[in-house]
Amino acid sequence: MHKIKQLYKAKKRLISSDLPTSDRRLVLVFRFVQVTILLNLINILYLSISQSVDDYLPLFVLLLFPLFIVEYINRLVKCGQRRKSINIFLGLALVILPFVVWFEGGLLSPTIIMIPAFVMFAALYATFRDFVVTVTILTIAVFIVCLNGIYGWLPSNPAHQLSGFPRLIATFIATVTSVYVTWAIGTDLHVALKEVDTEHEQVKKSQSRVEALSQFDLLTGLHNRKSSKDIFNKMFLELDKTRQRMVFFFIDLDSFKSINDLFDHSAGDEVIITIADRIQLAVPEGTIVGRMGGDEFTAFLVVDKDFDEDKLAKKILKYISKKHHLFGSPAAVTASIGVASSNEDSFDLLLKKADMAMYLTKNKEKNGYHHYTAELEKKHMKNTIIQDQLKDSLKQELFELHYQPKIDIHTNETIGVEALIRWVKNNPNNYGPGEFMPVMESTKLVHDIGDWVIKEACKTGKHWHDLGHPLTMAVNVSSKQLTNDAFAEQVKAILEVTKFPPEYLQIELTEQFLINENEIVNKQLESLKRLGVSLAIDDFGTGYSNIGYLTRLNVDALKIDQSFVRQLSDPDGICSVIRAITKTAKVMGMKVVMEGIETPYELEQVAELGCDIGQGYLWSKPKPASQLLEQLSSFGKTPFDMPQLS
Repeated sequence: MHKIKQLYKAKKRLISSDLPTSDRRLVLVFRFVQVTILLNLINILYLSISQSVDDYLPLFVLLLFPLFIVEYINRLVKCGQRRKSINIFLGLALVILPFVVWFEGGLLSPTIIMIPAFVMFAALYATFRDFVVTVTILTIAVFIVCLNGIYGWLPSNPAHQLSGFPRLIATFIATVTSVYVTWAIGTDLHVALKEVDTEHEQVKKSQSRVEALSQFDLLTGLHNRKSSKDIFNKMFLELDKTRQRMVFFFIDLDSFKSINDLFDHSAGDEVIITIADRIQLAVPEGTIVGRMGGDEFTAFLVVDKDFDEDKLAKKILKYISKKHHLFGSPAAVTASIGVASSNEDSFDLLLKKADMAMYLTKNKEKNGYHHYTAELEKKHMKNTIIQDQLKDSLKQELFELHYQPKIDIHTNETIGVEALIRWVKNNPNNYGPGEFMPVMESTKLVHDIGDWVIKEACKTGKHWHDLGHPLTMAVNVSSKQLTNDAFAEQVKAILEVTKFPPEYLQIELTEQFLINENEIVNKQLESLKRLGVSLAIDDFGTGYSNIGYLTRLNVDALKIDQSFVRQLSDPDGICSVIRAITKTAKVMGMKVVMEGIETPYELEQVAELGCDIGQGYLWSKPKPASQLLEQLSSFGKTPFDMPQLS
């Protein structure tokens, strides 16, 4: 057993099994060539004994040296010098083969059988250049040997022409060597071709998979945009326009980003997959459901003209909003849907229309749906024009701040102003704040323009302070500005540059911000309070309307929306609401501001209801800084000759 193990180890060392497969095959070929040379040397010794030693001595010496050179070649392979070993072997063969063929009588030599195998070896293992050189030299050498046989330039010794048993041995050795080399090369070629076939099959499978993936969303398995468009076009071509139409639903999840922020992206993926399944369950058979990317989905189908898309939209919303468990916690997701239908519009156009309707839903109540209308298209075009015109608004100095006084209702004194942005240059359509502000807030312009408003207001406030009018300056801030985690620092920098006292700056927040309130927003508000800036909730009563929620926000003032003033003629209704708001606010230490006061009657009513500060056309419309300053300078703290209320 021990001897067997030793023989196995010796064989392992001999064929270098630790080498790559191709190198191992190369070493085996070289080893076999060594064996072939050795057998030929034995055959030569036999011939020398039976005939003449002097006749075969040159051939014996010539074959003896290659025996050791091939061993050197094997070592080169083991050292990783594969190309060098092959080149030396080819060079050695180019010297030996022609000589042996000539020595043994030219074309009658058994060694000539090995030439095709040698050419195959060069073709497989050598570089193309080395192969061409080898074949060229070998062809020339064989051609010369053939001519030599014809013309007898350098005739070989007739005694060297093998016959009988020696020829049989030589032919057998040459044949076996050729067969082995051909088999080794053929095996490698077979493996290579098999690998090529395997790779070809894999490429075909990969192409099929790529083609399939190009049609479907990887996460949900729904149709992607390209596939949805292709199917839409086919359905559209088959549409009977006399009685059929395409109905298109654009579905966008509400507040999906908060799921990724609160949990992680794997949770978000789970939600997307769940919603995709629910949409497919909600829609009728034949509906094509697709995912456009992110949290956006589409669904479209061919319907008759009397089809009720409202019913289907409500069903989709119902299925989407069902609660499901996310990491063990109950979670509910809602969606905003835009609906568009046509028997003429292309996929892209219908998608665009449904997208517009969806954004109308998103900007209003969410968890609902809207239909596309021509009026919506008109509004969209207007918003696009406004957005384009506002791109360089600060460089072009399109804006100006106007200021509206805030009056102490009981003393009739001007105690502050509210800064309001106005588009005063290059505004041929006279777009008002209600038209351009929503567009501005939907883009990144809200941050740059918002900073400009605060800076201009503080500069004006400082100028008025220096002139003896220490008024509070109120500035409206979008909830999107507060999502910038550097907002409070920017306000601090503005106050330092303008030298405006922080306690005279008041940031007015729309009530809508309470819905979008998050950790970043709360952090910014806390930082503003630490600076000494006061906070006010603007337009209170039009949205969230939870006064108890304001306690932890440390709000200083509450501005009741002017729509309440318009209803003061109903003393048993709106008056009781205003009285409840003012009492609760004062318990919490807040001042109550009433907007939109226009008549002495309204002033008297809101004073009786407990409001502290008034603002409205009764005293002044919003005016440019110079005009309001002139008014303040002329009339002092009481800009109008109003009766003082007790």
